[in-house]
Amino acid sequence: MNVLVYAPTKTNQKFWLLASLTSIALLITLASIFFWQNNQIIARTYQLQHLQEKLTNLKEENQFLEASATQENSLSNLEELISNLGLEKAQSVSFIQAMEKSVVAR
Repeated sequence: MNVLVYAPTKTNQKFWLLASLTSIALLITLASIFFWQNNQIIARTYQLQHLQEKLTNLKEENQFLEASATQENSLSNLEELISNLGLEKAQSVSFIQAMEKSVVAR
């Protein structure tokens, strides 16, 4: 009975060693890229949540300021401010109308 035994050559062993090391390096590189991208996505998600919270706070502050401005500019508040200045309400108002072709000379 003849048994054929395959003895790997040194060239074949070097090829498989190089292929294995290349595969391992590729897997490590791909895993690193995956974890880096995952980290970037998580960071951007937290940043987006923070900015959304900030936007909500600014909208609430804007509504408060608009309500405050409306209240400060109300007619009753303005009348009170005018009375504190010692001004009086005008009884009658008359306007001067200029003629279209009038010229003022000195």
